[in-house]
Amino acid sequence: MLARLDPQKQLGEAIRAFARVVRDVPKARLAIYGRGPDQATLQQLIDRLGLAGSVTLKGYTSDAARVYQTASLSLLTSAYEGFGLVVLESLSHGCPVVSYDLKYGPADIITQGENGFLVPQGDRGALARQIVTGLRDPALRDRLSAAGPRAVADFSPEVFVARWSAEFNRLADEGWS
Repeated sequence: MLARLDPQKQLGEAIRAFARVVRDVPKARLAIYGRGPDQATLQQLIDRLGLAGSVTLKGYTSDAARVYQTASLSLLTSAYEGFGLVVLESLSHGCPVVSYDLKYGPADIITQGENGFLVPQGDRGALARQIVTGLRDPALRDRLSAAGPRAVADFSPEVFVARWSAEFNRLADEGWS
């Protein structure tokens, strides 16, 4: 995970779900990159749940690409997002995303079962199950990884401009000015 360590990102959700993951996949590891005001609280949660060997707060990284390229999955547990840039970054590097299905953001980018997984917001059990599925099935993970960069192409500047241009032309044809 790459995220600010603050309440909006709900990193405690990922940590609590990961306690379930390590019961099924004991060698699973969750690395959380970022800084923020929740660092001490999150470390206390990791320690309280006995996850110090499985979950690590890594601090800031200037090499997000390397993190995504070496990760099996990326997680997003935010309470809300305007647009999940972290999802695009992850997918662009072939790292499938398991995310809460927020009102805005991830569902605009993630196609369920094609480049990642969306689970109901707050459903830690579903989050853990999708993580376990992704970790245990290398063929599925490879397929999701390959689809990531293709999904990102839909958000290129050229596609963005073409969509807006088409929308403006449609409005002009309807008499809007």
